[in-house]
Amino acid sequence: MHRCLSILEIVELICAHFRPTNEHLPTLDAANTSALAALAQTCRFFVNPTLDALWVKQIALTPLLSCLPGDCFAMDLDEAGVSHARWARPIFAGDWSRLDAYAARVRVLNVNESSDPALSTAGAHFFNQLAAGAPSGGLFPKLRALHSREYPHAPSCLGMLLAPTLRTLLVGVQTEQENKLLMTHLSAVPSVAPQLAFLQVYTSGRIFPRPPHIDAAVSSVLRRMDGLEKVIMGCPDIASLQHIGRLDSLRTLSVVDLPVEFQAVKKSRGAKFFPRLLELVIRRGDILTALAFLRLSTHASYQRISITTAGVVSNPELERLFGAVASACHPTSLRTLVLHAAGSGGPARVGAPAIRPLLAFRNLAHVELLSSAGWALDNDDVRELSRAWPLLHTLSLATTAMPGGAAPSLASLEHLAAHCPHLASLQITVDATVAVPDVLPCAKRVRQTRLAALHVQNSDIADALAVARYLSRLFPALQDVKTHREGKDNSVRDNPNQLTRHMITQHWRWKDVERMLPHFAATRREESQYAMERL
Repeated sequence: MHRCLSILEIVELICAHFRPTNEHLPTLDAANTSALAALAQTCRFFVNPTLDALWVKQIALTPLLSCLPGDCFAMDLDEAGVSHARWARPIFAGDWSRLDAYAARVRVLNVNESSDPALSTAGAHFFNQLAAGAPSGGLFPKLRALHSREYPHAPSCLGMLLAPTLRTLLVGVQTEQENKLLMTHLSAVPSVAPQLAFLQVYTSGRIFPRPPHIDAAVSSVLRRMDGLEKVIMGCPDIASLQHIGRLDSLRTLSVVDLPVEFQAVKKSRGAKFFPRLLELVIRRGDILTALAFLRLSTHASYQRISITTAGVVSNPELERLFGAVASACHPTSLRTLVLHAAGSGGPARVGAPAIRPLLAFRNLAHVELLSSAGWALDNDDVRELSRAWPLLHTLSLATTAMPGGAAPSLASLEHLAAHCPHLASLQITVDATVAVPDVLPCAKRVRQTRLAALHVQNSDIADALAVARYLSRLFPALQDVKTHREGKDNSVRDNPNQLTRHMITQHWRWKDVERMLPHFAATRREESQYAMERL
């Protein structure tokens, strides 16, 4: 044995090559598992580090329970050939000695129904007996992350899986019975796992609407936690919001909605509201509560804001939302902005003056704006937008509006090509019925080589060949062209609605553009290669 292997740090670095460095990555594959097993047999100095690497992340409880004496539990097959675990005898204190040696190595437990099929079909009594015999300090004394969003018996197991070292807790409920069990164990989280930083309680679609007492229980936990960094939940109450709003540690807040009473909350003079929050997500919120939240945030250093409104939102309210975002966030910090007003109403579309306050965010890389009524923009507006957001990677000016009305011409894409060199995905409505020049003037010969996906929504188009030639010259890497008719029945003859037939016709013209793009790209490569050979 080389003397360097007596240095623990070197051995650990060798083992680190075979295990995932991120707790969200899958567990070890078969090749890495075999490699670590071989290392363990190579030299005694590798034994403990390799065992740590093999056990650091588990996706099932079955391997650990296999460390119990062989006569403890058995697997029975039912008529359908499905395995069911059952206890063959009571668990004694001495049965845990071998299991404890391996359980102490587990840092991440990510269990779900598919990863642990044998135990997921076991009855509740199986886990009740396991919990009754588990060590007082928990089954995994050094566990740092517990993910059990789709594990049927997670609420039954939660009490014995909590550990003082726990930092991440994602747990789901699928039935009302599990919901009651979860409420019992959640109350113990602040005292058992005081270091918890990330909390999410997930509700299956089988329980709809989301029971309010789940949010009440989670809110109760929030009020007793002082080190939270990330919270994902339904609708917190006022008291829990005010508590976590004072935490310097909190970086991410994701909620379905905010309580209606929040609209009346006023900011105290000198008080800071969510002082270090970087990411705000409101997944289906009332527009007025969202405005109230943003009103309490002044020049916050948000890096990501995502707000999806529920119900009908008028255009003036949408303009107020855009203005509130501009006032709440520091102009240089924001990287991702998602504002979806799926139910925006009114005959008038949203114009450039409403969007203009958002142009102050010069470092935006991802922008998604959705208005059901549509966007009243012209070529000059697109030019202003592209100059304001030069770092864009993704831009979506989405709408579900029907065809018709003024829209930027296809030539407006030249501004995005010239000023947004990193743009890779674009969703916008354009007017492609206006003739485009076959050869651009020298001053306008712009080539943007990053754009690969273009979603034209319900855009009108006249000449597919001319449009394909134009787009291929402007965006040589463009491959995917999509419309709102993707995945729908696009048979013209079978549809009696005249507007729908028009949309289907436009869809097939855009798909013709998509089919022609590779041919133009190949021709252009040949021309470039020929020109290089002539030099």
